[in-house]
Amino acid sequence: MSICQDNRAGLLPKLYYNAQNNSDKINISPDSKVISIPVLKSTFVSPQSQYYDVMDNNFIKDLLHEEHLLGINWNFSADSECALIRLNMNESSYFSNLSKSNRSDYLNQLNNELAHSVPIDPSNIIAISQYQRDSDANSLQILLKLPGNNSIKDLIAMKVIETLNDLITNRDATMISKSLKSSNLDSQLRF
Repeated sequence: MSICQDNRAGLLPKLYYNAQNNSDKINISPDSKVISIPVLKSTFVSPQSQYYDVMDNNFIKDLLHEEHLLGINWNFSADSECALIRLNMNESSYFSNLSKSNRSDYLNQLNNELAHSVPIDPSNIIAISQYQRDSDANSLQILLKLPGNNSIKDLIAMKVIETLNDLITNRDATMISKSLKSSNLDSQLRF
């Protein structure tokens, strides 16, 4: 499985996982319907670029017949900036045990708290419902997406990320520590 960037001269590999050599990095959901891999911060560094997720033939098997399936190509664009935030250990456990609906409510509240702290319109920060476990800290990481449109009038996306980083790493001296959800962000993670 690999992620490539289209740099107009061809596809530039940005990230590659081999199922046999990197099995510790590939997570399969209990129902075997979702495959997740950690994505490095350096993978999507070129905004407005086109990216491709490529799964080779035989990467996955049909559940019913256990036959290997043909590979797939999925393309998407990097028209937004992204940042990872990490919940502290206790909050990670709490979040993991929430229902899907309650997770959505949690992310909406976190989203609003972070937007208020910057301050920007809440529509300019989107807490994505997918998350990944940070094995180094035994905590959950949540992806924040900052849309790459012109709706951020006061601050460009990278400035919002810098501001959030500053607010979270210094949370004891900022309003982040006073909010219900954002007070549970891990201040040790710099993004």
